Amino acid sequence: MARKRDDAGSGAPNDRKGKSMTAVSFEEAMKKLEEAVRKLEDGSLGLEESLQVFEEGIAWSRQCHQRLADAERKVEVLLKTDKEELTQVAFDLEEGEEA
Repeated sequence: MARKRDDAGSGAPNDRKGKSMTAVSFEEAMKKLEEAVRKLEDGSLGLEESLQVFEEGIAWSRQCHQRLADAERKVEVLLKTDKEELTQVAFDLEEGEEA
């Protein structure tokens, strides 16, 4: 039998009792997303609870994506030259990780 989950403190981005989506930092949203992934990977949740956690994870993922897109736009504005042309800079996340 699946466990019934109390969603009052779920911490989902649209949770009215928790912080609003805009009040949560990127780092906190990422932490919530990672927590949802761990719960789902654990395999101990029932179907209904898994669906709820998956829905929350999708919401956190969307918030993280939006925050990253906003940051990218801000960086693009900062990199504009005097001629209003965007200066493209290659950015490779894995470049510094290779040994």
